[in-house]
Order: sequence, then C-alpha cells, then structure tokens
Amino acid sequence: GDWITPTVATIVILVLTVFHCRGQRSSSWLQNTTTAIKFTLLLTFVVAGIAYGRGDWQHFGAGRSLSQQSVPIAVTSLVYVFYGYSGWNASAYLAGEIADSSKTLPRSILSGCVIVTLLYIAMNVAYVYAIGPEGLRNAEHKQVEAITETAARSLFGPAVSEPLSVLIGLTILASVSAYLL
Repeated sequence: GDWITPTVATIVILVLTVFHCRGQRSSSWLQNTTTAIKFTLLLTFVVAGIAYGRGDWQHFGAGRSLSQQSVPIAVTSLVYVFYGYSGWNASAYLAGEIADSSKTLPRSILSGCVIVTLLYIAMNVAYVYAIGPEGLRNAEHKQVEAITETAARSLFGPAVSEPLSVLIGLTILASVSAYLL
C-alpha cells in the first residue's frame, strides 16, 4: 500500500543518480533523451488531440468573462501555472558543466523559456478543446488534478487515456534528472 510510491520514487532517484555519476557523456545523453521524449510525447498529444480527437472548438467561447472571475481563485490557480513553467531554467543548475557558459547559458535559458511557454499554451489549447469550461467545472477534483488523463479520455476514450497518463507521468523523469544534476 503506502510504501509503494516512496519505494518507486527512491529507486528512480537512485538509478538516475548512478547514471549521472557515470560521467558527463552519460548525464548529457540521459538528459537529452528524457527531455526529447517528454517534448515529443506532449507535442504528439496536442497534435493528435486536435487533429483526431473528439473535442469541440465551441469550448473556447463557453467560459465566463474576465470580469465575472473570482480574483482569489484566479490568483490561487496561478500557483499551478508556475509549476507548469518549471524546467525552463534547468540549464542554470548546470552552469559549471557547460562549455562557454557565458554565451551558451543565456541562449539556453531564453530558448527553454520560449519552448516551455509555447508547449504550455499548446497543451492548454488541447485541454480546452477536449473538455471546455463547463466540463472542468463539473469534473471531480481528482479529474482536474489529472487534467491530461481527463482530456485524453474526452478526446480518445478510456482505452487511450490510461496508458497515456502513465506515459505523461513518466515525463517527470526529465525534471527529476535535471534537479539531481
């Protein structure tokens, strides 16, 4: 029961740490691979969801106007937005390992910020296309926390949503790897 999640998390951290201890080439390969997989998976979700999913463009006009929004709720919701942008600055953690860091680091941080912002916006477009504001208001709290699974279920059905949510969950490996470095 309660021991499974911490045990799996500990094993993942240990495996990633061992991988990073093997040297810069191994660490670089791991980070590049996990980041490429994460980016490809999320972008594929967006493109497939919009191209082949059962969403509705009418969702974009179905919400409340800005003047009808609750300010405390909107401000609280921004906390999750900040987490969504986490990772763009991961290259700053590695400044000592980067060749010609005075030139490479600013480009890395700027391009990372742009890529994460565009991907975040694209993911939210897919979410609104899939669910819409009414669907989110009526969703159980657990469904809102697992927004990608909820959107995937709406777009593709349960046969795709459950395996996809596991894959999306695995994308956290890129972030864990960066933090370990």
